[in-house]
Amino acid sequence: MHSHQKRTLFLIPVLRWGALLLMALTASGCLFRAPMTPYPSITRAPHPLRVPAVLAFTELEALYTVSPDRNPDGLGLFELLWPQSFLSLRVWELERVGEEQERIAYARSEEEQRTRSREREQFYRNRVVFKGMWISYFKEPVDPEWYSSGGVYLVDDRGRKFYPLQAEQTARELHRELRVSPAATGVKIDQQGWVAGHPLLVFPGEALSSETRALFLYLAAERRRVRFAWVFDPSYTPPKGEYSPLEGDEVNRFWSPSGP
Repeated sequence: MHSHQKRTLFLIPVLRWGALLLMALTASGCLFRAPMTPYPSITRAPHPLRVPAVLAFTELEALYTVSPDRNPDGLGLFELLWPQSFLSLRVWELERVGEEQERIAYARSEEEQRTRSREREQFYRNRVVFKGMWISYFKEPVDPEWYSSGGVYLVDDRGRKFYPLQAEQTARELHRELRVSPAATGVKIDQQGWVAGHPLLVFPGEALSSETRALFLYLAAERRRVRFAWVFDPSYTPPKGEYSPLEGDEVNRFWSPSGP
């Protein structure tokens, strides 16, 4: 048998297996088709103490969610944290929806729910709380505890600096990015891992007053830092950062099954 015939016979099961794998991945949603777009690194939102009641949950969440400016000072790009990472300022109006979902999930009575809601509202109105998702190829940068020795802090527009009362990782996920592409032998499959951490950062309520025009949350490590920025006063101009959503090659490596 000629060598090219042997090669053809060898390729038949490979191609069949690749086609079956491709169909299975497509059906299961494991193929990543469209890039996930980072949020803006600065958001202009209503003051958290004066949130309009007419805004829907999804509108509120988008308004108070930002991605990191990974080079706000010109010290260099902090590449350990992906630009698709994000933090959300959790105003009480957002958390109230979650409390109603928990009422159903835990079959709470009306009295139990009233007690729980009072406690949670008091907590969120007397603290400045951030939740989100940090993404990296490594597990350390997605954990707030890695930014130790004062590496996690909040600064307002007047320059006042606050350290967290609580900074922890509530969950961590290990993901595998699987790519199927044509190759000389029929099918090429690449696999690459990445880590998603879910931080919870709680700051004292003094960090946010009715006069606060902006808040900046910083993460500092390795002589560089990243910044998440929320602006509440339309006339306030925050310090200019160096962030560009096209910097680094992480933008082209992270894929989402549902598109941007």
